[in-house]
Amino acid sequence: MHIVHISDLHFGLPMQCDPAELRSAIQSLHPELLVVSGDLTHRARKREYVTCAAFLSELGIPCLTVPGNHDISIHHPLERLLRPWKKWHAYISPGSISQYRGMDCTVFGVNTVRRLGWYWDWSRGRISREQVGDLQQSLASEPEKAVTVLVAHHPFRLPEKYRKRSLIMGGNYALPRLAAGGVDLILGGHVHVPFTTVCKGIIISHAGTPCVKRVPGVGANSFNSIRTVGEDLVITCWILQGKRYSREQEQRFRKRDTAWSVINT
Repeated sequence: MHIVHISDLHFGLPMQCDPAELRSAIQSLHPELLVVSGDLTHRARKREYVTCAAFLSELGIPCLTVPGNHDISIHHPLERLLRPWKKWHAYISPGSISQYRGMDCTVFGVNTVRRLGWYWDWSRGRISREQVGDLQQSLASEPEKAVTVLVAHHPFRLPEKYRKRSLIMGGNYALPRLAAGGVDLILGGHVHVPFTTVCKGIIISHAGTPCVKRVPGVGANSFNSIRTVGEDLVITCWILQGKRYSREQEQRFRKRDTAWSVINT
């Protein structure tokens, strides 16, 4: 398995680097799949969708995308309420997939964005019990693979200093059921910070934002690559330094019985 994971492209915002550099860096890794975990656009405008669709098409790599909260409009209430996914389906869906089955991995995408809610912060995400049930059924019918991956925009876990950004609603219900169903790895984004941990035996890995300037604190733009090496799963963070992405950090995980853990190298 070899996946490149990017998130929070935010086409429409000023870029820290030319997206062509990101495209070149991704292509140089020769992944079997590109995963994009939401916020492809900044304000869900048509021109942003057109630009993003062209970027993904030019990569020439199979692409699995899920939407983020920025991919539905906040400026057009009727569009948000009645046809929130019109542009997504017009520009992103035709060139993307929601499931991927490789030789040694299966990848599922789930939409955790909600057009409205009883809470003030509508950027928050939720995974419903119905979605969890659908995933459990899909997992049960899949042949056993080396790695099973779930992609969602909103975070199931965060470092303590970023807890002001809420975790995904329904996450505590979902995690033990996803673990029991055989999910090995959850990929997400939303907070623009690269972060990887293990929870309930599942590896949870967030990609930072690769191009835009909205990086918390003194962080850098980044993306991740994920590959299997023997019985290990290796997650590498690639950091933008100047105009090039360089290998910055590598974490290695190994599965013991039914749970993953970090291993020292």
